[in-house]
Amino acid sequence: MASARRAERRAREKNLRRAQKKSVHRAHEERVRGALSEDAPAADAPSFVRGFAWVHLAYLLALPALGLPTLFREGSIGPAIVTAWLPIVVYVLFLFQGYRLNAKPSRALLVALAVPGQLGALTWLTDGDVAHFFYESAVVEVGTIVGALFVAMAVARPSGVWGAALLALLPLAWIPYATPLVHSFRDWSLLSRGLFLTSVGSAFFATTRNIVGAAMRYNATKKEQTVAFEFGSDGARDGIDDATVKPLTGKPGELRRFVFFVLALVGLGLAVALVAGGDTALE
Repeated sequence: MASARRAERRAREKNLRRAQKKSVHRAHEERVRGALSEDAPAADAPSFVRGFAWVHLAYLLALPALGLPTLFREGSIGPAIVTAWLPIVVYVLFLFQGYRLNAKPSRALLVALAVPGQLGALTWLTDGDVAHFFYESAVVEVGTIVGALFVAMAVARPSGVWGAALLALLPLAWIPYATPLVHSFRDWSLLSRGLFLTSVGSAFFATTRNIVGAAMRYNATKKEQTVAFEFGSDGARDGIDDATVKPLTGKPGELRRFVFFVLALVGLGLAVALVAGGDTALE
């Protein structure tokens, strides 16, 4: 009996030591994972990406104004101003709600410069200038957002059929702004048309996916959803944080500084566009 009790006691002590070792090992693993997750935002969201995100967001917001010199040159600025203010307001409000960029510098540059790169090549192939590049970029960026908003609302219908029909006014109101580009499209080469349609598709489908996802979440939860425009976002997958910038954070002076930054970018861009347009006219 005594030997049996000693054997049982030794077995219990052995099991207890084994459980303690497992507990210590598990706690160590949790501390390591916690340390990695805390270090990940600092390591994977460098200041370069965050600064680049602010510059890219300001560029997107400045585009509608930067396209005006070409509209003035084509003699269609009047009808565009009369109707285009509505899609531009919606475009600006959506961008102010949220912007998310992949935290990896190489991917951030790739996804943010993909559409401008295609449009830059298009401008070069069609013998355009800086003013044409700004104009074509504005047509694509604003047009794809309001077009994607209408398609998403028509598919998910969180605001009903009449709400989706009302949003159809946005693409229609953008037509006068895009008219000069539509008229010149038939004179482009096959390669130029392919580049333009690829840039439109790249911007349109990514934006539509974001808005449809938000509309589906609203239908499921009936709670207000914020659409953050994602450029190569991983969704904080694998411990990687995206660089998220949002002008409307409520921090003192942040919005004022950003508005001044956008206005300065508009002024610089308009000056470059006007000079380029003047040189083209002299030639």
